[in-house]
Amino acid sequence: MNRYFIILVLVILCISGILLAEDFKEGIKLSEGKNVLNISTEFNPLYVEDLVRIYPDITTITYNDSEKEFGYVNVFGGIGDNFVIYPNKTYEITTRKEVILNLR
Repeated sequence: MNRYFIILVLVILCISGILLAEDFKEGIKLSEGKNVLNISTEFNPLYVEDLVRIYPDITTITYNDSEKEFGYVNVFGGIGDNFVIYPNKTYEITTRKEVILNLR
């Protein structure tokens, strides 16, 4: 009886782990307005200008490296610093509407 219970618990944990992993495949959900987010997902670094080109509903992106603040505004083809977005850094991203970032 104990053996069947342990097997049942392991099967349930495996299924819930697979379902949870599937939720993260959808991407990072940004709500309308200001979002402060640490992008801990591994991805190839990309320039802010390229990210805004892919997701045009992003209006601003800022990053503070404790020495200097970088900012990019998505108007008139882009105004500001075209800095590189790296994994494991914190960014402030403002959007016009809900956006799902898929950086993989």
